[in-house]
Amino acid sequence: MTSFVNVEQMEVQIRDRVTIGVLVGVIFLVLAGGIWLLIGDRKSPGGDRGKAEDVNAGLEKGDLGYQEPQTKVTVGSKAISRGTFMKAEGGKIYFTEEGVMTVLPLTEEVSLQCTDQDLEGVTEYDFEQVTKIMVVGPGELNDKVAAGEPVVVLANLEGTEYKANTVAISAEGCGKI
Repeated sequence: MTSFVNVEQMEVQIRDRVTIGVLVGVIFLVLAGGIWLLIGDRKSPGGDRGKAEDVNAGLEKGDLGYQEPQTKVTVGSKAISRGTFMKAEGGKIYFTEEGVMTVLPLTEEVSLQCTDQDLEGVTEYDFEQVTKIMVVGPGELNDKVAAGEPVVVLANLEGTEYKANTVAISAEGCGKI
């Protein structure tokens, strides 16, 4: 009789070990699958660029290598406006939008940006499409930008007034630069 009990006990022990082995295997596969999904998501198209916080680790805005987290801005405010360049005169820029003339004072240095973006009727300005940047004085704008050229003008609030610090023109218009 003892031999039957031992065989039955052995069968129960083997079944228990198989059950435990299967459970351990299932848990291992679930964990491995979860890790694979997390790692695989970072290597997916668009996922390998990293977040701006990761790319800019240790860098501050203005440092060489710093990448803006947002590269597009909405056009249609006093700070970011569009229109047709008329002239730059007396430290001010003159441009029209839908027949309304806008005059903004210019900063001492103006960033002139050449872009591949079509600026005619633009609603969102994309810094990723800038192909060339040149810093000019306010008196040099007339030599660089043709009258009638579509422009996007970016300005900062300095004290109580907005001052234009950036003028974007089409890449074709940059032939003068």
